[in-house]
Amino acid sequence: MTAFLRLRPAALASGLLILAGALPAAAVTPAVSTSDQNSLFLSNDGTLWGTGNNRNGELGDGSTALHPVPVRVMSGIVQMKSQGSSSLFLRADGTLWAAGSEAFGQYGGGLGNSTHATPVLIQDGVRSFAASGSSLFCIKTDGTLVAAGYNWRYQLGVGPQPGSVGFQTVMTGVKEVAAAYSHTLFLKEDGTVLAAGENSFGQFGTPVSFDSVATPVPVMAGVARVFCNDGGSFFLKNDGTLMAAGYDEYGALGTGGSTQGAPAVPVLNVPPGCTVSSDFNQTLFLAPDGSLWATGHNESGQLGDGTTTDRKVPGLIMQDVQAVDTSGSSTLILKKDGTVLATGLRSKGQLGDGTIDGASLTPQVIMQGIASISAGKNTSNFVTATGDGLLAGATRTNAIYATPQKVIGDVRLSATGDHYSLYLKNDGTVWGYEAPLSNSNELVQLGAGAVQISASAYYGVYLDGDGTAWGLGNNGVGQLGDGSTHTASLPVKIMTGLRSATAALSTTYLVKKDGTLWGSGAGLAGTFGIPSSTRPVSPIFLTTGVSSVAGLAGTYDNVSHAFFLMEDHTLLTVGSNHYGEAGNGSKGGQYTTPQPVPISDVQAVAVGTDFSLFLKTDGTVWASGSNRDGQFGDGTTTDRIMPVQIMSGVKAIAAGANHSLFLKEDGTALATGNNQYGQLGRSPILPTPTPVLQLNTPAPVWQQQVFGAQAADPEVSGWEADPDGDGLSNLLERAFHLSPLTADAAPMPATSGAGGLPRVTVSISPTQGPLLSLQYVRRKAQWQDSPQYFPEVSSTLAPDAWTALTGATTVTSLDGEWERVLITEPAVSGQTARFARVRVVAPAPPAAIPAN
Repeated sequence: MTAFLRLRPAALASGLLILAGALPAAAVTPAVSTSDQNSLFLSNDGTLWGTGNNRNGELGDGSTALHPVPVRVMSGIVQMKSQGSSSLFLRADGTLWAAGSEAFGQYGGGLGNSTHATPVLIQDGVRSFAASGSSLFCIKTDGTLVAAGYNWRYQLGVGPQPGSVGFQTVMTGVKEVAAAYSHTLFLKEDGTVLAAGENSFGQFGTPVSFDSVATPVPVMAGVARVFCNDGGSFFLKNDGTLMAAGYDEYGALGTGGSTQGAPAVPVLNVPPGCTVSSDFNQTLFLAPDGSLWATGHNESGQLGDGTTTDRKVPGLIMQDVQAVDTSGSSTLILKKDGTVLATGLRSKGQLGDGTIDGASLTPQVIMQGIASISAGKNTSNFVTATGDGLLAGATRTNAIYATPQKVIGDVRLSATGDHYSLYLKNDGTVWGYEAPLSNSNELVQLGAGAVQISASAYYGVYLDGDGTAWGLGNNGVGQLGDGSTHTASLPVKIMTGLRSATAALSTTYLVKKDGTLWGSGAGLAGTFGIPSSTRPVSPIFLTTGVSSVAGLAGTYDNVSHAFFLMEDHTLLTVGSNHYGEAGNGSKGGQYTTPQPVPISDVQAVAVGTDFSLFLKTDGTVWASGSNRDGQFGDGTTTDRIMPVQIMSGVKAIAAGANHSLFLKEDGTALATGNNQYGQLGRSPILPTPTPVLQLNTPAPVWQQQVFGAQAADPEVSGWEADPDGDGLSNLLERAFHLSPLTADAAPMPATSGAGGLPRVTVSISPTQGPLLSLQYVRRKAQWQDSPQYFPEVSSTLAPDAWTALTGATTVTSLDGEWERVLITEPAVSGQTARFARVRVVAPAPPAAIPAN
């Protein structure tokens, strides 16, 4: 948009001065759109953000990389929709673009059989659009409706044409379309609603029985808005009454019944005038006053009421809401202040909070004041500085603690097995919670006089103050090392003279005080480090010079790997290496003899199912192997075959099957990776809406300073506004150091002054002849909110006839913010007219800000 201000300077022989202010595009309405794969966010400056699955390039950012937090995609957008494996983007110029894949020909063959990570143009002259997973409807600027896609139930309304259909005209005079997978509602300008497609659930809302309708039929009159999901329809009447019809097993229609069907009946308990966002099993209603109501299925917390309880009748969720969108098991809520809240399941990162399948890709703070940590298969333990033993994750009795729960006091160490835990109390007694031989969630004392404890799949060991190792629990492959394969319900003696004892899957490692390493049990995948397939039921000698051993502990699998931490702080690895967990630059196979790991100064190692963590003496943490659940905490799911640094300032580490724990020097415990059972110490779903993005870009600093409380009102503070009525927009007032609150449209002084409109003069030089001079003030470029200035000249007023004014330039500093510019250019021979202007471009608006 360009605004022109014409002034006639006092001495302008060449004619006319034109000031041109290039203004930003008009603000758009912020919006959110979510699917079971990904989400899109539209900010008030037309910037589009995306998060979640992007395997087919559906986010349109030019990549196929998964984005667990929102990334900027493009600008100039006024409407968008997430379609799962594809996305649609409507630009301000009426062009409609698509990215991703086109499985049903829903874009008229615009994407074909390939995938597109960069958006492809599929229609122009579009006023608005509606889409389901298999169809697309475009309302053109002349009111004509065209449709394309899969017409298996005749939902396109173009007649009995089964299969994929290219763009065809459906009807004219259309105000709005609501599209579901197998039926469509068409709202005409006169308030009449027509329907096409499947009606097996009575979703047309009429007492007349229809099957699949190929040509749209009238179903209701006096309607202001229409909405639908795959099994139901909603009709907002002109009087504000919201009607619903169709399938209602989970209460998604809000009518209180499980098989509502037809005809349409009022939705219960919602205010008049509600708009609707609905999936097959749940619905959210947004009232004109900003109150949000929800009903239906809530297993994943997608209703956002802080519970996982289903509803048959809508209940109030929150106030001050501007927009909402729900799909599958997740929901996005846009508040009036521009904050986006997310709730529900994070299956593909679509909530934008940095998680996938409930897994965190970056370390999340669990709690402060922690003294020690341990991790098992799907469980975590934290011992506080005050001696409380806290448990998070899954237990053997199928309880899930998504928030760490206290199970014992007066402890100093924990060890986590497969759905059970060991605790070493300050008095040396060893206690088990859901211990290896117990099926109850109770604490049982298992031993005494202990100084170390270690837990594995179904057994545990501890070391007493004399250096004697004791074991109890499962002993099917001789892992207890007592010379038998008998299960031990009471501790049995293993070996004396020890420095440490480690339970690792079905193998026990014993390091004697002289540095010799001994082992008993299965030695799976070569983890004994000797070329032997024996399963010793009594400890056998393995190697020398060992300080400690780390192996796969709190999980049970058919593969295993282990590390021997040598007395010189170097590492040797044995066992499986399918994903690079050995950390030696290769992957695949297994090692039956110890192999060096190219990392030094190691003080501790933690071993997961197919990944490894290394804590160096300088407090840095390194990782290698599989990272599919984000267990490295580096914000990616990229596997590594060589150790990479992921954190510093750490004093302890622990690894579960696919999650990691870190204890910082200041006592902060962090967790990352898989969180299916709450083992990260937080819920694997978001039952309470959580901020993920801010879509209302704040008013520029200058507007805030000048207009105060009115800075958020574009009619007053917008660049194109003219609150003082002097003919100058705020942009020009700002550019030339004038007041937007005082009528002061006057040229700047000829030789002095720090504000005013540009001045153009013509003078005669004895040597150069006629000279055109343009003088103006400008804000210095180093200031972030400075406009851009483009002095230009032309011999005509044609839009494309302007060129840069490139004469001799003098710049004089006025103060820290402002300067005067004087440009002098000789007349061009043969020209009878000369025009000058200063074209001004508004400073770029601040970007939307991810909440995390």
